Amino acid sequence: MLGLSLVGAPASLMAFVWVDGWAAYAMLVLTGFTLLSTTPVMLALVQENAGTSPSAANGLFMMISFLARSAVVVIVGMAADVIGLKTTFIIFALIGFIGLPFVFQLPDDKSSPKAPAPSAGD
Repeated sequence: MLGLSLVGAPASLMAFVWVDGWAAYAMLVLTGFTLLSTTPVMLALVQENAGTSPSAANGLFMMISFLARSAVVVIVGMAADVIGLKTTFIIFALIGFIGLPFVFQLPDDKSSPKAPAPSAGD
């Protein structure tokens, strides 16, 4: 899921730059869905690996996520003012592919033992 989103978001943003009309709206919708769908997946990864402090890990993740997204909006706006919006979209779409190798380094499944199922007498 995370890999699909990390490929889909920059690819659909790149496609948005090159299409016109209703197709551009479709690419924007696809970009939005793929960008926003990564947050719950990453939050689940944080929760799985939080150990004994899942609430603190959740808060830290949300804080970093909010600050990073806010900063990126400012950076994209500044870049668009300097080099133009189309060029900015192309550059940031290409930058979006950088996260892909990190996704493939994530473990497939936790190797921790499963909790036994409760018996009928519990």
